[in-house]
Amino acid sequence: MRKIFIFISLILGVGLFVFALKSVDLSEVSQILSKIWPFKFLLILFSFFLAQIFVSTYRWFCILKTQGVSLKFYPLFLIKFVGFAFSYLTPVVFFGGEPVRYALLREETKAPPKHIISSIMLDKIISFFISVFYFLFGIFIFIVYFPTTFITKILVIGLTILATSLGFLIYLKLKDITLKKGILSYILKKLYLSNTKFFQRRENSIKEIETEIAEFFHRKPKDVLKIFLLGFFEIFLMIFSFWLVVIFLDKYLAFLKIFAINSMIALAGTIPLPAALGSLEVSQSFIFDFFGLTRETGIAFSLIFRGINLLFAFIGLSLFSYLQLRIFKKKILWFCKKIAKLYEK
Repeated sequence: MRKIFIFISLILGVGLFVFALKSVDLSEVSQILSKIWPFKFLLILFSFFLAQIFVSTYRWFCILKTQGVSLKFYPLFLIKFVGFAFSYLTPVVFFGGEPVRYALLREETKAPPKHIISSIMLDKIISFFISVFYFLFGIFIFIVYFPTTFITKILVIGLTILATSLGFLIYLKLKDITLKKGILSYILKKLYLSNTKFFQRRENSIKEIETEIAEFFHRKPKDVLKIFLLGFFEIFLMIFSFWLVVIFLDKYLAFLKIFAINSMIALAGTIPLPAALGSLEVSQSFIFDFFGLTRETGIAFSLIFRGINLLFAFIGLSLFSYLQLRIFKKKILWFCKKIAKLYEK
């Protein structure tokens, strides 16, 4: 069933991608892309995209540190890179790489599973709420520039405020669930999985993970604030890199409008398509045309963005192979030592 889902999503993505390319003048797209200075562009963009993963890893490092887990930064950075690659290439962009992160960190360190799982969940919860904040702000910017009548604009802004308030209420509800009921137990109950033998056997482990998540919000306020600020800084770096892409395309766009572009990228990422194939191109074609920069510029932007992410995904998969070989080497050495001890006896 899973393979069928991936196959269907891939076909839909290819269809959207072809549709997006056919709706623009490809010769103009090529001309826009030719304005880029390759080496300087790649150096700056690579630095900013790499900085995002660095900041994201440091946030995860700080979460583990608040749990009393002392780990080296380097392996976490490699694992985070690998997690990005799997998240980007799977149909569910936001959650695809988390099981891989758990498996690798479990093999690479002696950290307790409850700390690994809770740290990854906290990392994603914090990232999710910060992403929602930036997404709503970007939608607000989009509405501000939307050419409508005064009354329609007031209604739309009112709906935005209502949606923001609803989002805040959901946040309070999730916080209540996290601190009192336990977020894993709540999710399992809603999915009718809490009564299965598999999860009943692991009830104590689930409670330990939920306790770790709940206790995080009761730790030093300075540490919690620092972790949240790192999340805001990470996404700001990403948005700034988008602005640099537009500049390198020899176009001008007010910085606030980049927040709307970020929201469209986030919206495209929620559609269950591998690497947001097609949905990214369609969304950027629309938003760039909306801001008066032509659909061709939007397609060029999306191709650059996709190219950089694919480059990072390739590096992530290469690192995954490297880590797997290192784990395999450790197991071989362990096996050889066991054999040697048997011969000594």
